[in-house]
Amino acid sequence: MDTTYFHACATHNNFTVPSHGNGLGFQYAKYGNAYSGYIPFAVPTNRREYASTALSQELKFNEKYCVSFYVSLANYVDYGIEDIDVYFSIDTIQMKHILQDTINPQLTNSNGIITDTMNWIEISGKYIAKGGERFITIGNFNINRPTNNLQISSTGSPFSYYYVDNVSVYTCNAPVYTAACGNDTTICLGNSIQLGTHQLEQYEYFWFEMGNEKDTLSTLGIPYFSPDTTTTYVLKVLDFKFDWSADTITVKVIECGKPTSLNVYPNPTYGELTFEFNKPIPIKTYISFYNMLGQKIKTFSLPESIENKSTKVNLSGLASGLYFYRVRIEGEESFKGKVVLLR
Repeated sequence: MDTTYFHACATHNNFTVPSHGNGLGFQYAKYGNAYSGYIPFAVPTNRREYASTALSQELKFNEKYCVSFYVSLANYVDYGIEDIDVYFSIDTIQMKHILQDTINPQLTNSNGIITDTMNWIEISGKYIAKGGERFITIGNFNINRPTNNLQISSTGSPFSYYYVDNVSVYTCNAPVYTAACGNDTTICLGNSIQLGTHQLEQYEYFWFEMGNEKDTLSTLGIPYFSPDTTTTYVLKVLDFKFDWSADTITVKVIECGKPTSLNVYPNPTYGELTFEFNKPIPIKTYISFYNMLGQKIKTFSLPESIENKSTKVNLSGLASGLYFYRVRIEGEESFKGKVVLLR
């Protein structure tokens, strides 16, 4: 009943991807670097192999499941068949059960006889679970019953051989999450930022810089990055149905730190003043105003903003005259000056 596992990193060339030395053919994986292969039909031996595996969790009673997988016929075999079907079971299937020829698959191939050796052909359907099924088996369950087959060549390999890839079983109403990086943003040079919006099981994540897809930066759903220049990141997500989605985000990087110069205008003013720094406004920045007696009469707390270098304050509620201002950043007095308020 065993299938053969082919992988790009196989140490024996009989089992490599895309070509393998067992004489069957050449095929790239539908996704990734590996796939399995099996014999569902042979003459005159009536040989059978089955692709079987445990599910990640048992199926729930009366739940509708969507099932999908892809097959491709090997190049150098003589037969293609139609009977590539699916059987769900609570326990592993034994060969004696198959030989009794009483197993009726719950899902059947509706593509007809599959003879395509170049492309991957999807076989899919829906199944309402009885509950407790823990195994999926793909194969030809016609032992004594006729198999719908077609001889396509005479290579000396009197059987059919199919590669199988991208097997997925999921509840049909399961929510699907697509790639989502978040909104474009700005950070200070030297800081880190966490990107992405979800980290889910049975999803695969691939982050890379725009234009450099071959260099994967992270395979986490919500990774941290520390760019030193403005960078556009691309996120590609493979969901549990083996469907791809993609999104991008641009992280603008600027030099922050304490401002070293300040321009205040207009001066004189009729009420509104602009305080323009040479760097973005840091956290804990305060502007206080004093009268001629040195009494503090008004204080403005400026919101931290790595996007803005200027802010406006309004003194229209004060009487006309000369006022002094002091700018404190993180507890230290950084700038001071005077303004004239007119009426």
